[in-house]
Amino acid sequence: KPLNLALSEWLLQPVDRLVALCVKHCETCEVQPVGTGEDASPNVSPSVCRPVTNVELEEGKRKQSSSATTEARIRNGLQCAYLLMAAGIIITSYYFQLFAASTDAGTPANLVCRGTLLRYSTAFGGSQCGRWGEECEPTGWMAIRCPALCGLGLNDPIDTRVIGSSPYRADSRMCIAAWHAGYIGWSGGCVDVRISGARSSFEASASHGVDSVAFSSWFPYSLEFRQSAGARHCGYGQMPSLLILNVVSLVGFLWLRPSKRCFFWAMLSFFWWYCALIAPMTNRSVGNCFQYFGRFAYFVFGAEVLLWRLGNAKGTFPDTRAGSVLDAIFIELLPLLVTLHWHFLGYAAGGYSLNGALFQSWEGPLAFILGLMSLAPFVCGVLRDWYRAGLLRWVLMQVLLFATAVVGLTLIFSTSGWGLHLHHYFIGLMGYLGSRGRSRWSAVARALCLGALINGLSHWGETYEIPIWTQGAGWYPPTGQINAGGWGHEEQVIFTAAERVNNSDQILLRWALVRDLSASNCSLSTYQAQDSSIFVVEMNHIEIYRGPARSVVAPLPATDGRVFVRAGRISPGLVQQVVSATQVLGLNRTGELLRWPYGEEDDCSKAAALVRQPEEMLDGFI
Repeated sequence: KPLNLALSEWLLQPVDRLVALCVKHCETCEVQPVGTGEDASPNVSPSVCRPVTNVELEEGKRKQSSSATTEARIRNGLQCAYLLMAAGIIITSYYFQLFAASTDAGTPANLVCRGTLLRYSTAFGGSQCGRWGEECEPTGWMAIRCPALCGLGLNDPIDTRVIGSSPYRADSRMCIAAWHAGYIGWSGGCVDVRISGARSSFEASASHGVDSVAFSSWFPYSLEFRQSAGARHCGYGQMPSLLILNVVSLVGFLWLRPSKRCFFWAMLSFFWWYCALIAPMTNRSVGNCFQYFGRFAYFVFGAEVLLWRLGNAKGTFPDTRAGSVLDAIFIELLPLLVTLHWHFLGYAAGGYSLNGALFQSWEGPLAFILGLMSLAPFVCGVLRDWYRAGLLRWVLMQVLLFATAVVGLTLIFSTSGWGLHLHHYFIGLMGYLGSRGRSRWSAVARALCLGALINGLSHWGETYEIPIWTQGAGWYPPTGQINAGGWGHEEQVIFTAAERVNNSDQILLRWALVRDLSASNCSLSTYQAQDSSIFVVEMNHIEIYRGPARSVVAPLPATDGRVFVRAGRISPGLVQQVVSATQVLGLNRTGELLRWPYGEEDDCSKAAALVRQPEEMLDGFI
């Protein structure tokens, strides 16, 4: 039964009257003359009553049919014109949100929240600045544009990776650092950034809800920020306004009495593009928009088959042409908005996946329990509809069989590194197909599932991914321990010496493969390795050597703290990357180079002593 149909009809009266007026003016008035001969008058009716003939009945029916056809054409025309006008306004608004940003320094570069300058990467072996960073120089000011909410939902300072406090280390995540510095807020925006010179250390601090970490040593480049002058259309704070624009456009469309299918597809289209382009509150390039056209094509095909036909939306969706305006607004449209913004849930509840890591703390199970409790009324309403249809036992058996199969396959797949990961678009689809009842509880459940489905496909998921399992960690995620052996234990790179050169500010670093120690009988000074291995050595993430040698003499940079060194072996071939690496070694700039016992015997003893480095030597390293 529709919600307050009388009120809906009253709300629709103004537009209905306008359409009736248009129909009246569009009809041609055919007046038949009365009488015979030349004195026939079209305006004089006979005063004698007479029975209505069949011809006149057919003529009346024809006129009624003609009026209905005229009304349908007028409504269709108004609906098309309305949709074109609404789409034009929305597309123009989206353009200013996504592509119209500018500053006095020019068009800003669009970044993601965790974006960094790749040229200053500190990934081992990934530096693009050459030996001692000589190929990179300080830069002038340049404008960047940051997404919204970069400073929210940050649970791990290492992942946040803001190093220092104005200035920051050059490999810091720039938008989060700009939030820490106070130049952008929740809506993002434009800020000027430049690469400046070296700093002897970087201090930690807490500012604007972001915790930066310290790096207690020298680094040749740092980041500085300033406010962008003349920033226009830079922020993403218009997202709530654009959401209201979409909702108001759809509600206004209801006043034209569209067919249920027409309104269903208008609602899906409006909210799909809103969720793909606007709701993430981040930049979208023209290339992204073309990619989304491909996604949308898949979505249209899937929605027609799985939602409209198989999901029986054609039978359960409110009849908007008959005037079910309140049902469309309060049961279909507004509940959908809740799960349409599913991606914001992580800022409040944290990011949790359904795998073994979920049970490593109490927060993960609590988040899922609260979520299930909030959905319990709708689940009960859906199950009640199945019970009334006499199919509840059959449905529960199907769910149990499906869950048993998923758990069994997950345990098997986990042995090969595949883990359970239920994409929420898949959960939304299954929920929509299961909520087939005609009660309002089932209708609201379908709307919630539809929002999750749209959000998952447009914002997160891809239609060609497996929606239940994901390759990666398996059921139990990795512990964080890294196997640095590369090609096996014998190919492990280890330090064999770290010493000052004649008590100066220069140090001698030696390294070798484990098999070199075995082959040389712990005496590397007289051993010549018979291979073509290439090694890279970094000090404070800056490359200081790359080549075939197994030792290097390097100066210590000016710093009050320690310096951190490591060596690694480069893989042969076109794609060169570190495949085996030593531990990070902390060395004191002043005083004793090493603050733990270091043997003066053979190379095996020295290597064993270096491996026993105390953990506190790496304090302040990131």
